[in-house]
Amino acid sequence: MFKIKPRQTTFIYGQDVYDNLIPRDHFLYRVNELVDFSFANEECKDIYSPDMGRTVTNTPEKMFRAEFVQYYYDLSDREMEEQAKYNIVVKWFLGLNLDEHGFDYSALSVFRSMLGEERHKSLFEKILGQIVSAGLITEEEKQYIDATNIIADIAVPTTTQLINDGTKRIIKVLRNCSDIGGNLEMKEVENRALKNPNELKLPEDVKKKRLVEAVADARKVIEFAEHHLREKKTSKKCKKKISTLIEMQRQVLHDNIAEKKTNRKNGDTAEINDKRRKGGSGGRLVSYVDPDAKWGAKSGNVKFIGYKAHSTFSGNRFITNIKVTDGSINDNKPAIQLVDEHHSIGLKPRKVIADCMYGSKENRHSFKNMGVQLVAPFRPPTNSKGRGFTNNMFTYDQKTDSVTCPSGQVTTTSTKVPYNARRFRFDARQCAVCRSREQCTNSQCKPFGRTIDISDYHMELEEARLYNQSEEYREDMKARRCITEQKQAEMKQQHGLKRARYRGTSRVSIQAYLTAIVVNIKKFVKMIYDPPPMIKHTAT
Repeated sequence: MFKIKPRQTTFIYGQDVYDNLIPRDHFLYRVNELVDFSFANEECKDIYSPDMGRTVTNTPEKMFRAEFVQYYYDLSDREMEEQAKYNIVVKWFLGLNLDEHGFDYSALSVFRSMLGEERHKSLFEKILGQIVSAGLITEEEKQYIDATNIIADIAVPTTTQLINDGTKRIIKVLRNCSDIGGNLEMKEVENRALKNPNELKLPEDVKKKRLVEAVADARKVIEFAEHHLREKKTSKKCKKKISTLIEMQRQVLHDNIAEKKTNRKNGDTAEINDKRRKGGSGGRLVSYVDPDAKWGAKSGNVKFIGYKAHSTFSGNRFITNIKVTDGSINDNKPAIQLVDEHHSIGLKPRKVIADCMYGSKENRHSFKNMGVQLVAPFRPPTNSKGRGFTNNMFTYDQKTDSVTCPSGQVTTTSTKVPYNARRFRFDARQCAVCRSREQCTNSQCKPFGRTIDISDYHMELEEARLYNQSEEYREDMKARRCITEQKQAEMKQQHGLKRARYRGTSRVSIQAYLTAIVVNIKKFVKMIYDPPPMIKHTAT
């Protein structure tokens, strides 16, 4: 199936020419010597027919090598095609002779689509397995975890543009699935939706008028499409497309439009306003071009639209796992899955070090059940009902199942609350006469005063608090910042992970896996060919 061509076809264009031109210390030469890419043919052979069609010239190994070069130099598909034609080192690395033209740029996108997310993940794990086999990652060593944002490859539309885009898409699918060409009303709606001026330069009254028209047209098209689906015979595939678009458009209207009824002399009317705010709800549809891209937050004030890459790192700064989610997903959500998947490559980390976003009580409990210690700071305690006494200033006694406040008052009254905790309540009469009341609570609830929630995972939290006071904890946190932020900066600044190349979670995941492969191989080569110097200790 994969016909292996000899490197030497003629004396002029043979291997001897490469041997004379390519320096032995070139990065790609070292990668070729160190990393075995041949497993790609075996890994991907089931997606090719063994007895039909032409002999495969763009073999999985060649295309995987091309993907590596592309992401190492941060090239587009067309730029990679040019490098494969004219760059001598790249031609040699891909196994091409000097007189070969390489491949068309479209072969790269075809190969990515054929392999998909899961096979690229498998290729990432195979490369990581070679690093583990070299002894650069040990089975039970500590891991570090963090997430970084990826900006979506879209131009963020205004609310009017977003609604008009949905309207155009519904009409387009209706035209493709059935004959609505004679419907003049739909033509007028479509023509209005196609108008796409720069709204930043429009006066406010014109903007509002266009928004009102867009909402009216969207509802008209939804009604027409639903009537069409009931009255006309349409294939299941078209019905599914239209129904999906209708639901998306309804959600867009619900999330972005506020209607206020006004009473006027000529009857009740509805005033339509744009309620869309920058950095709104995480699940909100931002663009029809990339429906998977969502609002996310880098910090309390810094918002973005796109995805998050969640990664784990070894002490030697190798990426041991990576997963892409939409930007609205909380950092701590994929943590359990990321660490659990280490078993597939023979890693069983004894300790995972993270920032405070990962230190939820549920995560600490789940990691403990996996036999892994989660090291993460606690979020600063707060008191939403008072000013001074925070929850951590109250003492829980497991033997007596009671809580003591900073003023020495004790309560055993508790009730179960939904989020894996019990709520202890102090008597209102105790709180009313307490000298520290103003520092503790402003609650006027009767018959209870201050309330304190004690987690069902109280023991895990206490163990973590004790560990967080140790010198070992401080060393762990110091190393985490250096490792995670340095590697994420490398992926984003040098290899293009700052912005998505593609659209959709699955395709952005492919970008993340290939970026992680490049970063891992770079570190692999550096540690083998340029190992860090040994630290000499003098006897005292």
